[in-house]
Amino acid sequence: MLTTVRAKFYFLYICMALFMAAVAVAVASFSWGKYSERQTLLEEYNVFRLSTKAIHMLQKERGLTVKSLFRPTPSNINELQLWRAETNAAILKLSNTSLSREISGRQIMLRGLSDSNAISLEDCFLEYSNIIYEIIATYSSDKSYEHIQHDHLFLSLMNLLMAREHLGKIRARISMSAMNNFLDGESQFYVKEKFGFYKISKEEFLKSLKGKYPGYVGIVADDEKVKKTEAAISLYLDGRQQEFDYDSWFGMSTGAMDVYYSVEGTLVDTYGQYLKYEKRKAQLTGLLILCVTALVLLVSGLFVGRFIKSFSARLENIDDKMRFILRTHDYKIEITDQGHDEISGISNSLNSLLKFTNQLLEEKEKMASTDRLTGVHNRTKFVDIFNSEFQRFSRYKTPFSVIMMDIDHFKIVNDTYGHNVGDDVLVEVTSMASKIIRATDILVRWGGKSLWFWPRQASYILP
Repeated sequence: MLTTVRAKFYFLYICMALFMAAVAVAVASFSWGKYSERQTLLEEYNVFRLSTKAIHMLQKERGLTVKSLFRPTPSNINELQLWRAETNAAILKLSNTSLSREISGRQIMLRGLSDSNAISLEDCFLEYSNIIYEIIATYSSDKSYEHIQHDHLFLSLMNLLMAREHLGKIRARISMSAMNNFLDGESQFYVKEKFGFYKISKEEFLKSLKGKYPGYVGIVADDEKVKKTEAAISLYLDGRQQEFDYDSWFGMSTGAMDVYYSVEGTLVDTYGQYLKYEKRKAQLTGLLILCVTALVLLVSGLFVGRFIKSFSARLENIDDKMRFILRTHDYKIEITDQGHDEISGISNSLNSLLKFTNQLLEEKEKMASTDRLTGVHNRTKFVDIFNSEFQRFSRYKTPFSVIMMDIDHFKIVNDTYGHNVGDDVLVEVTSMASKIIRATDILVRWGGKSLWFWPRQASYILP
């Protein structure tokens, strides 16, 4: 199959192209995976953001429900009803999730029980807390949100969310104590426990933000509402009920929770922008890699195609010339190549070899057709020339003549003076004959002491 250099080049290029394409697809797949991961994270964080808003609304609704159950004044009831509408709007935005159906069903039932006073204050508070906890737990355990569960920001947000929930429970419990106008040990223990959890969650949140989001640490740590709320809780736990401002407590603690909710939302929004940027970056990277690879393959394909075409043409030129030379035995032909590379070097080497071969053949032919002693044509060459001239005569009727010359008494010279002297005589006679014939005439030594003159075109030379 791969019998030609061109086929081997094409095969090698195809293998390289497939390898490059495979690498490009692998990198593009990795980028697409990053894109999909960022897209999924973004979607999950969007749902998480909606859920945290619903939690925030439920936390405040829990507190307002506690207030209206203790003091069912028109203002408290009206405030609760208005806030329920806000909560409904927040839950409605979760309509595409399974959380929305669960929350709506339980919330409607819980509202009905609280409005009809068919549930105790403690059970109502506990039921609201259970709903909130189940929403929070969903993001920690549900496989539908496994991407954000492994994300670095999620733990920070969960700590912040738990800090807000602990603070919400403290808000409701202290509000209950304020409405009872007494400080019981059970409430104090509950608040103390939740305040400890709150501080742990807050510290963990701040600790996790120091490296990547240091600006948010100062917002939470230096906020006056948060400081005043924490100071009020400490005052409550110290048993200094006389100094505790129950009237401003609900609004103050709600303000602190609003600060946490605002930080939480800003963090999610900032991270969302980062995810959008990373998603777009991964998308562009994948597309860029595919485009660059396609361009490289196209340009390299054109270059390799032209190179192989030129390379093959030059090799075919050498091959055709060599085949022609071997078929015709014409070693005077030269191989022409315009390049300045290895192929032109091979062509030059072949030309040198052909030139050397032609010289050897000419020398061989000359030795085969030349008399060694006198240097003129021998009998074999004479026969070839005669046949050629006779054919010319037969076709064109061009007259020609043949003259034979013999040296008399040559044997006496050899016998008297020896063969070396006889050879000298032959050489001298041949030299003299060569000087008197024309350039177009042919002088041949027939053998021994005989010489032949070959005057062409009916020209005769007499001895």
